[in-house]
Order: sequence, then structure tokens, then C-alpha cells
Amino acid sequence: MNLADRGVNARRVPVEEGRVDPDRLADAARYEGGSRNMAGHLALGASLRLLASLGLGADTSALADRVRAVTDYAVSRLEAIGAAIKSCRHARHRSGIVAFDLPGQDPVDLRRRCLQAGVVLSVRGGNLRISPHAYNDETDVERLIEALGRGHAGGNGLPRCPASAVSCRWQRRSAT
Repeated sequence: MNLADRGVNARRVPVEEGRVDPDRLADAARYEGGSRNMAGHLALGASLRLLASLGLGADTSALADRVRAVTDYAVSRLEAIGAAIKSCRHARHRSGIVAFDLPGQDPVDLRRRCLQAGVVLSVRGGNLRISPHAYNDETDVERLIEALGRGHAGGNGLPRCPASAVSCRWQRRSAT
């Protein structure tokens, strides 16, 4: 079979404009056809236009500023209830992801209680983890603090659990 006309998946290195690389895969994958992710390429352009309309620039980003503001507020509120912040908060390395621990509390149990209150977060590496975004606001942070406070105030006497495989994003609860 002549492999010269097979799809982009037949070669070790993707085909570039005007260049055909004869270095084909050695296994059965060389017979797979395929094409580039054209829908993804088109969606990328639309995504970049949307981000630009929200203030994304080469050196500034109103969207990133908003995420950091919500995150900074969450960190200050979490620290106020005794949480130990595990994420790097130095200006150059901070992000919208915050890992934290409430000493003496079981993170898996706290997550369960938060889910029951409509606050979604995850447990990663034995820590609770939130990832607020620009659509979150102070009321979302207060709902988190309230949900954690329910679990924090009474305690449950459970031993600390090892890292969980739970993986969910913190999301704003839909209005009912």
C-alpha cells in the first residue's frame, strides 16, 4: 500500500505546508487517516475575539484582574476562618486556583458538605481546591465560607484522608 497519500496521522511529524516527511509510523497507526482539528482552529479564533472584547490585551487583562480580585477576596475570607492557604500567592505566580486546608478537618467530608450546600469544589492532594472565575462574585465566596463554616464549627472527628481523585470545578450555582 502506498502511504504517500494517507492522512496527517500516518507520519511521526505532522505534514507542513508543501513538505512531505517520509518518516512514517511503524505500527498500524500509519494506516489511520485523519485531518487537522479544523473546528478547533475556528473556535480558537472565536475564543480569542471574545477574550479581546472582554479586555484581553498583550500586557493587560481585565478578565485576569477580575479573577485575581475574586480569588484575593476568597483567600482573605478563608484565612479569616482559619484556613491555611497552600497555593503560592506571590504576585508573579498567583492564579485563580486556590488550594487550602482547614486544620483538623477532613477535606473529603467538607467537600461533601459544600456540595450539599450547592458549592462545588474539589479535593486535590489532601487539600480543598477552588478555582473561581470572572463570573463568580463575593456572594459566591460567602456561600463557600458559610458552607465551610457548617463543617468547620462542629467538626466531625474523622481522621484526615489521603489525596482524593475527586476532580470538579467550583461553579456558580444556577438561579432557581
